[in-house]
Amino acid sequence: MTLALLALLPRLCLVGFRLLQGQPPDLYEYDDLARNLLAGKGYLYFHYGTPYLGFHSSFPYVFLTAFIYRLTGFSQTAVLMVQCLMGAALAFVIRSLGIRIVGKQGGGFAGTLTALHPGLLYYDTHKLHPLSFDALAVACATLALWQLFTAPSLRRFAAAGFLSGLALLERGTFIPVIPVCVAVLFWKSENKRAVFRGTLVFFVGLSFLTAPWILRNNRIFGVPVLMTTIGEHLWRGNNPNATGTSLTREGMPMIQTADPRFQEQLNSLHEMGQMRLFLDAGRRYIAEHPGRFVKNIVKRVFYFFWFSPTAGALYPAWAFVVYRAYYAAMLLFAGWGMASLHRQQRMGLFLVGGVWLCVGLMQSFFYVETRHRWGVEGLMLIFSAAGILRFYELGKTSTNP
Repeated sequence: MTLALLALLPRLCLVGFRLLQGQPPDLYEYDDLARNLLAGKGYLYFHYGTPYLGFHSSFPYVFLTAFIYRLTGFSQTAVLMVQCLMGAALAFVIRSLGIRIVGKQGGGFAGTLTALHPGLLYYDTHKLHPLSFDALAVACATLALWQLFTAPSLRRFAAAGFLSGLALLERGTFIPVIPVCVAVLFWKSENKRAVFRGTLVFFVGLSFLTAPWILRNNRIFGVPVLMTTIGEHLWRGNNPNATGTSLTREGMPMIQTADPRFQEQLNSLHEMGQMRLFLDAGRRYIAEHPGRFVKNIVKRVFYFFWFSPTAGALYPAWAFVVYRAYYAAMLLFAGWGMASLHRQQRMGLFLVGGVWLCVGLMQSFFYVETRHRWGVEGLMLIFSAAGILRFYELGKTSTNP
């Protein structure tokens, strides 16, 4: 009950304050997609003047938004309320995972840190955006993988597969977690046949959500793609003017730096043509500048775990200063917490840290914004909580010799 209040009370207060000020939430493509679904136009979004039917893959959040709109007469406030509930649910999942890894006290504190995470608080109450839903899906999948590693069963293989599929649809950068976890299961297990059967069940659960979407896209586009914006995402981080983010250092969208002929060609193409144009340009840049490509990946990994030159450009200056100090402290405590784990807790470190690292590395092949880290930052807070408690224990010891 206390954790629910910590998560919901500040969110509801912020939503109420903004409503009293007459400030509507910031809208993104998810709102357009939900409205087009309800209007009978399908999963449609206009991008670069072109109708897109495979824009991103966050259709669980989009369909949820459409469902809420249908029930409430297009109430954006209702969507914000559901986002607040997702933020609270995320805190409970992080708490549950934290209890398993660092104990009851550490897990409870990790849930509290997640409930009050400033970035998630901001997104849940200021924007119609799936960030907390993304983070919740990744956290649930990680918890299911933890249960699978500690006590494997066919039921747990199926649950882990299903939740991994949800995480993959919401955050495509979750994809490397899946083969890494399967490989580790085979490596650790003495009963390879049981793991093989379980892996088949895992992929059945994974396919339950992902296969219909991919088959739908294959029917529309003729190729089994997860999303048709993958080419643009690759190009944003791999072009002659790339900063590692989606913005220039001056805060302009990256597409505005492209050659006018490229932009003219882009505007003349349909959805798949635009995807291929971006893909070809990104691949060509990588092939022509392999050393720069590797250097840029390293740079973007640093941006993912710290801050890029354009970080904070889209947020109030004071808020970014506060968050930067908060994150520096949490990162420091996370390192301390990881170092203080005893041997029995290290499997949790490898799993949770591995998910965090895999998502960060995958994101670094494309482009990095601070919000991408927020989707997995709750996992880091488990170790931040352990570090803070360790610091507190040392303080008590020094004052009570």
